[in-house]
Amino acid sequence: MAPSAYHVFLSFRGPDTRKEFTGVLKKRLERAGYRTFMDEDDGVDKEINTRIETAIRDSNSAIVVFSANYASCPCCLDELVLIYERFTTSNYRIIPIFYTGVKTSHVRRQTHGYAEGLEGLQEKHSDKMGKWREALEKTSYLIGMHMEG
Repeated sequence: MAPSAYHVFLSFRGPDTRKEFTGVLKKRLERAGYRTFMDEDDGVDKEINTRIETAIRDSNSAIVVFSANYASCPCCLDELVLIYERFTTSNYRIIPIFYTGVKTSHVRRQTHGYAEGLEGLQEKHSDKMGKWREALEKTSYLIGMHMEG
């Protein structure tokens, strides 16, 4: 079996955390010797692309940064579905981080910003809603961290 291309795939909503938390996390992981994938595109309504799908498949684990607006990004939610599918079918590890004001229950029950984000996507992406909701709920049960600021 060939070694994975990445130790860690970072899933996050770019405008929320790229320049602060997630960017710093990536630098620290790489300084510690971890090969890390972080998408550089902040397209709000973009679709998940094959480069991201391949990076998820070719990584050993994912850190998912659940920020206030994570659920308003279709690409983030598509990533989460793929990440959770990897988790259920292999030794893939997921570390959820509930970032600045986001509580586990907000993600699990899709309340607060998560309700608003999904509601805004309902009309255009009704076919994906069930998978997105399930991935959010199931991932919120995993052991993770709460980070403020």
